[in-house]
Amino acid sequence: MKRKMILVWAFVVTAGVWVGAAGEAFAAGGVEYGIAARYPNDEGIGKDRDVLIFEDYELGHVDDLRRKGWRWNNKWGRGVYSLSEDPTLAFGGKKCLVKKMPRGREGAIMPRDLDSPEEGAVYHRVYLKFPKDAPSTRVMGITGVRDGWETWRAIGSAGWKPDGANYYCVTLTFHNRGGGIRPSWYPYHVDQKAQWGSNWDVNADIPTDRWFCMEIMTKLTTPGKVPGAEDTWRDGELRMWIDGKEVYTRTDVRYRTDPIVKTTMIFDQCYTSQKFKTDGVCYADNRVVARKYVGPMVTAKRPPTHPSLTGQPVKLPPRQKPESTGFGIANRYLNDRGIEKDPDVIFFEDFEVGELMELERRGWSPRWGPGLWANGTREKKGWKYYEIDDAAGAAFAGEKCLKKRLPKGGKGARMIRDLPAGEEVLYQRAYLKVPRKMPPNADHAVRIMGVTGVKDGTPTWQPYGARTPRSDGTGPFWLDLILVNFERRGKILSRKLVLQSQKTDTLYEVPGAEGKLPIDKWFCVEMKVKLNTPGEKDGELRLWVDGKEVLTVMQASFRSTRAVKIRSVQDEARGDTHHPFPDDYDFLVDNIVVARKYIGPAKGE
Repeated sequence: MKRKMILVWAFVVTAGVWVGAAGEAFAAGGVEYGIAARYPNDEGIGKDRDVLIFEDYELGHVDDLRRKGWRWNNKWGRGVYSLSEDPTLAFGGKKCLVKKMPRGREGAIMPRDLDSPEEGAVYHRVYLKFPKDAPSTRVMGITGVRDGWETWRAIGSAGWKPDGANYYCVTLTFHNRGGGIRPSWYPYHVDQKAQWGSNWDVNADIPTDRWFCMEIMTKLTTPGKVPGAEDTWRDGELRMWIDGKEVYTRTDVRYRTDPIVKTTMIFDQCYTSQKFKTDGVCYADNRVVARKYVGPMVTAKRPPTHPSLTGQPVKLPPRQKPESTGFGIANRYLNDRGIEKDPDVIFFEDFEVGELMELERRGWSPRWGPGLWANGTREKKGWKYYEIDDAAGAAFAGEKCLKKRLPKGGKGARMIRDLPAGEEVLYQRAYLKVPRKMPPNADHAVRIMGVTGVKDGTPTWQPYGARTPRSDGTGPFWLDLILVNFERRGKILSRKLVLQSQKTDTLYEVPGAEGKLPIDKWFCVEMKVKLNTPGEKDGELRLWVDGKEVLTVMQASFRSTRAVKIRSVQDEARGDTHHPFPDDYDFLVDNIVVARKYIGPAKGE
């Protein structure tokens, strides 16, 4: 008995937004009680119908855990895991799990399969004791694989990006930064930026040198497409509680797109990929894995308060659904002629100019420098990689269009146009012509267009450079639409669009555009940005290709104050990484429209 508790084509949209866009929030109120509230001192909790695993470590030897389904590598795990012999070390009872961090080694992982795959939420609660001088380490996690796969593949797939139909993995890490212990997430999910998992900070402190209750939860994404849209669901959940108080809530994760992926395993970790620099030790006890919230241990029975047990509704951000757009502004203007006079149009750019400098008089300014943040107009630089193309038949409409070059050995350019006033909702539409010859891999992904916002009185160029700090919701945000191309031996394997964040690790792949973007043909791309109500996650991101909605995001957070508004748009022809382009590549753009309502494709003759 435990004693009393001591305590392909794809668009990527780059979204440089407030860290709240990553889903972090704090629950109002105090401690939430769950399954454990029915079982004082956790006695009998393992028999609850919603409990999948209960481990109190009251065993003769650590190897006895293997007979209960726990596994770890004998070579890597040698000397890492043991059971305490001193009863005073345990949270309750006489024993707990001792996790040693050996200097110069990487540590170990101890996974355990669930008896059967789970479709819904899985809660993983454990009591931990973490000394204030312990080194940084990965602590615990939840993971899942597709039907028919061995469950270990999810924790043995570092560097393998999930595709929605293979696996997902979420790991909790503790960081010792010399003034306290902070948690963070290391998740592998469909919308991560690259082959390695994301890094999501948690704005909370880990108690040290005492036992505390840590609980994490994953709830799988609804599989398939949003009804009426080309996009898939983004409603997976990731949550964290410390001593019964919710400190992290994210409800827009894409763990999967296919129902064959299910939650199949939980794991304990005492591991680092960089090897421990100092010796350390921490402790774990009273581990519970369940389908409903577990909550802190109690010493006297009390009613659960968590909605997963009470049945009370949980307030969630809006669910995805396509926008009812109608035909759009452009349907009223033949080949966009006269569209600039529409009351909802902010500006129209057809590139029917004699020279590039006329674009400056229309409000465009080129940017140059290592981060493309310096004002090229003031510095008399920045137009090097642009030209007006007046060749017969080159333009989408009229006689001219803009040619932008990705230069061999360089990183390209961008041009920015400020809006007359700050906007709460903005639609940006452009016609693009992408060449068959493209940069061959993700190291040379190409930014195409974007939208940015800043606080009242802040220069609009601030969000554009590598020097821009991560915003706390009172500063700049930015969104970049990126084209990623994968080729092998001259064959196009995938071209995709992505909406991505460089600063906050928010990336949205656009599955509805996968393999469908025209090559060497004009096509219409339109982006919508709707700012969130401060304090709420009700912002929107939408993307249309040739009038078909291919990205539907309704839980975005760009700001924490109404002083932040959309202030500028950008046309881009620049790399998304620091790798210079291996060759020259030319893109064409025409008929840019920026408006307050849906624009839609141009109406032909």
